[in-house]
Amino acid sequence: MEYADIELLLAIEKEGSLSGAAEALFCAQPALTRRLRKLEEEVGHTLVARRPGVRSTHLTEAGRRFAAQAPRWRSLLDELGAPTAESRRPFAVGCVDSVATFLLGDTFPAFAREHPSISLEVSVQHSRNSYELVRTGRLHAALVADAQHATGMAALPLFSESFVVASPTPLGAAPVNPEDLDPSREVRVPWHPNLDEWHRFWMGSALPFVTTDEMSLLTRFLQEDGTWAVVQASAVPALEAAGISTALLTDPPAAVTCHLITADKTDDPLPRELARAIRRDVKGRPGIEVMQAG
Repeated sequence: MEYADIELLLAIEKEGSLSGAAEALFCAQPALTRRLRKLEEEVGHTLVARRPGVRSTHLTEAGRRFAAQAPRWRSLLDELGAPTAESRRPFAVGCVDSVATFLLGDTFPAFAREHPSISLEVSVQHSRNSYELVRTGRLHAALVADAQHATGMAALPLFSESFVVASPTPLGAAPVNPEDLDPSREVRVPWHPNLDEWHRFWMGSALPFVTTDEMSLLTRFLQEDGTWAVVQASAVPALEAAGISTALLTDPPAAVTCHLITADKTDDPLPRELARAIRRDVKGRPGIEVMQAG
């Protein structure tokens, strides 16, 4: 029994359908159905009445009794406490630097708290490295900025995010024309091929003021007079908190889609649960569009 089992049943009760519960929990319906079946086997009762061809559903009497005891189940799980370090299993996740730095700083700790049976390992990885690390089993999952076709791998789209321009110089409310940007003052961040393509078109062969792929340095470089950078939407809150102005571009780079990659046909539910947590936490943020669960 886990916290996720309790939330699953409560979501079905609230939404009135498996598909509605899956959408509310940001997971695929087949995955939800599998977890429900496993829960029913564990408690020895049918908890949800399901009829072929009927979209709506409801809890059985046993399901209603179980749901009514949800506060007691939560208290019991809390009283049992987190497993000992010896009983935990590692769950290793790779993540591109920009997403780890600007978007998921709260998601990863919360995920670790919600899954006390794991020892979460998060490492910053370039997308191209993550595929090999997942393929060889050194990572259980990875967040990548560009999906590639790779045999034996599955890629789950999580969200897309747009690009904006950032500068210590006030930019105003109107979108900025790339032609008005001085190439010699650019803080170039080679985050993604979409940004590289944009840079070649608008900046040509001009060398930037500085180039870095370290997100920890981005804010510092953007404190130099007259500098500017094209950044992903997830960076905006942190940059604006540091007094850096941001604005839309009249002709921005194409939006980037973040994927969660795993070994194909894995039975481990944790990657799907991490995907659900990420979709939940980024939903509603400016410039970010959550992708449908698949």
